[in-house]
Amino acid sequence: MLPEKSGRLPVILQFHGYSWYCGQVSDQLAFVNMGMAVLSMDHRGQNGQSPDKHAYHSDSLDFMTRGCEDKEDYTVKWSILDGVRAVDYLLSRPDIDDTRLFTHGSSQGGAM
Repeated sequence: MLPEKSGRLPVILQFHGYSWYCGQVSDQLAFVNMGMAVLSMDHRGQNGQSPDKHAYHSDSLDFMTRGCEDKEDYTVKWSILDGVRAVDYLLSRPDIDDTRLFTHGSSQGGAM
């Protein structure tokens, strides 16, 4: 979400918690009303609402333990890398002020 403001914007990268309320667009309006851009990232496979097309070598269906037998296959690793790519994306945008990038999250989102 972008505020109706010109120039390079500060940005919030929002991460939600594990297996609960993933949020609505309206949840980010306070940040936008303060003149900040917002990117809210949904974790892959979260609550069955976002696809996770990675083929894990594990029988675990739980998000937090899927692939944990192998550090190269662990689902949390892929979520963290998704977060890194989100930062890369934000920093590639000319309308984002790369000196004012903030993260916000609770529970698992806070760990991200």
